This record gives sequence, structure tokens and C-alpha cells, in this order.
Amino acid sequence: MIENLRPFDQRTVDERREIARSGGIASGKARNELKQLKAVAKAFLEDEWEDGDIKMTGAAYAFSQLWRSLDDPDKRIQAFNAIRDIAGEKPKDEIDLKTNENADAFKNYVESIKKE
Repeated sequence: MIENLRPFDQRTVDERREIARSGGIASGKARNELKQLKAVAKAFLEDEWEDGDIKMTGAAYAFSQLWRSLDDPDKRIQAFNAIRDIAGEKPKDEIDLKTNENADAFKNYVESIKKE
């Protein structure tokens, strides 16, 4: 049997403790690397950049560079979205009914469906 495929219930307490410890250290390292990557991406998007005579935000500069370097329009958008998401600027996927101007109409519609 391969040593690293042995189930946890067949390992000693010290082996389990060491595996958990090394996993915790690796998790902390990965968390710190992601935090640094987010900080760099956010700073890149917020800074002002110059391209020739044109001054622009980091987001516009990133998009212009991706536009020049990638031939496929879908890849351009995917790359820009990746930068935006890493920076923590991903838009919400959920609709907040408290701020939606059609919230009352939607609530009335849901209530009418429940009554049927």
C-alpha cells in the first residue's frame, strides 16, 4: 500500500497532527499570497497610467493592453474579468430587492403566485 494513501483512521495521532499542521501552514501561505495578489491587482486598477499622450485609469489601461495583445475578443473580456475579480471588484450576482426600484412589483407578483 502507498504510504500517503493510508486512511486517517489507520494513522497514529502524531501522524495526523503533523498532516494537519502542514496543511494549516500551506493554507496560511496560500491565503497570504492571494491577499498580496489582490492588493497588487487593486492598486493596478486604481492607479493612473499613461499610454503615449493619453492618461487613463488602470482598468482602462489594462483593457487597452489586453485589446492589443489578444486576438480573440472573448479572451480579452475573460482576461479583464479575471483582473477585476482578483482585485475584489466583482459585481454582485444577486439582486438586492431593497434597492431595486421594481421591488414592490416583484413582491406583489410573488405573493400573487403563492395565493394560487
